[in-house]
Amino acid sequence: MFLKYLRRCMLLTILSAKIHHGLCADRNDAKNLRTKLFVTDGYDKRIRPSNNQSDPIVEYVNLYLLSINELSETTETLKTTGYLWLLWHDEFLQWTPEDYGGLKYYHWPQVFHSTCAIDITYFPFDVQECKLEFVAWSYTKNEVTMISGEKGIVIEGFETNSEWDVIDTNYTVDWDSGEASVIFSVKIKRKPLYVLLSVIMPIIMLSILNISVFVLPCDSGEKASYSITVFLAFAVFLSIISATFPENSEAIALFSIYLIVLTLQSTVITLIALVLARCASFDADDTPVPRWLRCLLTAVSCQCCCRRRTRKNQESVISPYNTWKNVVNKLDIVFFVFFTLVLVVSTLVFFTATRSI
Repeated sequence: MFLKYLRRCMLLTILSAKIHHGLCADRNDAKNLRTKLFVTDGYDKRIRPSNNQSDPIVEYVNLYLLSINELSETTETLKTTGYLWLLWHDEFLQWTPEDYGGLKYYHWPQVFHSTCAIDITYFPFDVQECKLEFVAWSYTKNEVTMISGEKGIVIEGFETNSEWDVIDTNYTVDWDSGEASVIFSVKIKRKPLYVLLSVIMPIIMLSILNISVFVLPCDSGEKASYSITVFLAFAVFLSIISATFPENSEAIALFSIYLIVLTLQSTVITLIALVLARCASFDADDTPVPRWLRCLLTAVSCQCCCRRRTRKNQESVISPYNTWKNVVNKLDIVFFVFFTLVLVVSTLVFFTATRSI
């Protein structure tokens, strides 16, 4: 009994293997299927695959996003790597799988189009929403209806980018225009650490060096040359950064406005440093200090040291600002405090405005 049962099992196994081998598609099966569909049946991709040409073709589309290759601020373009998953019923591509070795699926390429625009208003803390539009060319929405599949944009297996993070994806079907199209939206957020360390921090440090010109004494003779040198380094650095932004007059990045403010401050500081260097060379006997300037500096000094006065009488005190050296030294302190406040306020406003999105 055991031998008979074993013999039957072996016979069934051999028959199953023969049947499976007979249904396994090979190269000739695929070649015969392609000949049958595209030569014998005369399949033409220019004809909509529907026996009733008045009915639209319903096409389901999924976008598999694999990676973000590059986002160019200059050309305002986004380059990505991915592929489309398309599904529709083609009434002209029909065959009996058993006649072709059990072949049920085959692949033929299709081509679609995509566009994208970039907004760098809140650089480097910007969030970009890029719209990828896929259009079935030469067909209207009455002929082909494109509908996103259940998954829409799929980011499974997405390769992380060192500069951008994908924070949201969605899709819409364009029902208003006459074209058959579906629009996928990818929302990405920039990782700002690199820009902060390599761009913004050097700019702030150059601005601090520019303000430090008021720390140099006029007797050293380096005040004018120092301010001009820092200004030139600042201008060269800003010109390099400005070259990376798109030439666009419709939307200006807040970072560009911040650079304009710092450039203007650097220009004013350089001019003031030159004037102070000139004033330090004056002789009080030949060119006396103007009365309004002595009164202004005296008022500022009184506000700073009014609590330290120990005088109880109202005796007149000789003004210490009768010499140009004392005037320049006092103005150095005033301008250093003023431009430090300008730098701090402008930087805080920039970071608050860009991080508010």
